[in-house]
Amino acid sequence: MFEKDAYSHEASELLKKATVQAKSSDYDAAIDSLLLAYSKMKLSNTEWGFKTYFRVARYHHLAGRFDEALQWLQNLYASVDEYFDGRERMYEQFGYRQKGGFLKVSAHVRLNCKNITADEIDLLVKRQKKIENREKKAAKSKKSTNNKSNDLYIAYLEKCLGASTDGYEAEALVGGEIVEALWPFNKRFQASVYRLAAIPYDPSFEKEADAALVAYAFNGDNWSSVSLQAWRVLFERHRQAIIFFQLQADEPFVPVPQGFPSQHYLGAILLFVLHQWRLPLPLASEQELLAWSGNAPAPMTQQ
Repeated sequence: MFEKDAYSHEASELLKKATVQAKSSDYDAAIDSLLLAYSKMKLSNTEWGFKTYFRVARYHHLAGRFDEALQWLQNLYASVDEYFDGRERMYEQFGYRQKGGFLKVSAHVRLNCKNITADEIDLLVKRQKKIENREKKAAKSKKSTNNKSNDLYIAYLEKCLGASTDGYEAEALVGGEIVEALWPFNKRFQASVYRLAAIPYDPSFEKEADAALVAYAFNGDNWSSVSLQAWRVLFERHRQAIIFFQLQADEPFVPVPQGFPSQHYLGAILLFVLHQWRLPLPLASEQELLAWSGNAPAPMTQQ
C-alpha cells in the first residue's frame, strides 16, 4: 500500500539480527535488538504483526527469566489501546486516509490483539509449569539416586550397557513403567499362591529374598533353591509394588541412563526398588493374597 520508509528497513534488519542472536542463545543481545527495532517500528509507515512484540517475552523465558517475560506480556496487554492510538496519530501525520477521514484501528482489531496477548500469557504460564514439573522430577530422581546409589545397582547398569555409566545423562522410569515391567512377574507367583498365602510374613527371610533378587537380575535365576518363606517376602514386595506404583503412575522413581534398553528395566526395578525395600503398605492377609492371584489389577497401560 505504501512504500516502506527508512525506519521500516532499519526495523526489519534489527528483527533479523535478533533472530540470529537468539539462535546463538545470546538472548540479552537479541532483546536489545528487539527493543531498538520496536522504537523504529513506532516511527515507521509499515504495519507489523502484533505478535512481533511477543518475542521479547519469549527470549526472556528462554533465558530463564519467567517473571520478566510475564511482566512484558502483561504490560503489552495493558497498552494495546495506547499502541493503536499511537498508530492512528501516525496515520494522520502521514496523511493516510479512509472514507470519512484518517485511517482508524477498529475496536475488533484492538480486541483481537488483546485476546491473542491473553492467549500468549496463558501459553507462557503453561510452559513455565511444564519446566517446573520437569525440574521437580529431575530433582526427585537425583534425590532417589543419592538415597539408594550403591555399587550393586551401578554394576547392574554397567553390565547391561557394556560400559561405564559415566557420561550418560540420567532419566527416570515413572510408576506406570515400573508396573508394566513388573506385571509379567505375576506368573512367577501364581503357581505357588496357595502355599504362599498360608505362610506368615517373616522378616528374618528378607536377606534371602534380597539375594534372590540379585541372582535373578544378574543371572536370570529361577529361584528353585529359594525357601518358601523368602518367596513369601518376594510375593509381598511384588504385590505392594504393583499397588504403590500404579497409584503414582506419572511420578519418577528409578534412575537409569538415558536410552537404557527396556528389556533391562525389570532387573533395574528389582534392584533399585524391591531389593532391601521397606514395605510402604500393611501386610496382606491370606484372603487378600488369594484374591490377588486371580484379580490383580491390570496395569494402566492395559486398561
